[in-house]
Amino acid sequence: MQPRRLEASLAERSLKTHPSDAEAHYLLGIIERHNGNFSASDACFRQAFSISPKSRYTAAMRDNIEYAAQEKKALRQLRIPAR
Repeated sequence: MQPRRLEASLAERSLKTHPSDAEAHYLLGIIERHNGNFSASDACFRQAFSISPKSRYTAAMRDNIEYAAQEKKALRQLRIPAR
């Protein structure tokens, strides 16, 4: 089991009952990033931002989306497949 799989599972369960909870998407993005799942993390941050572009996490979501794009670019340059 990945280091934060339990936390990811709880966030995913929360999203099943509250799919428009931007904070849950944001937190799942943080967990996925921690686990090295950069594509999943990016998708979570983008979903959170699209649901609530003016939340208290807006700046952090934008930073994480930009960081994910930079990571993907660096991995491509190193020819390492992104997860």
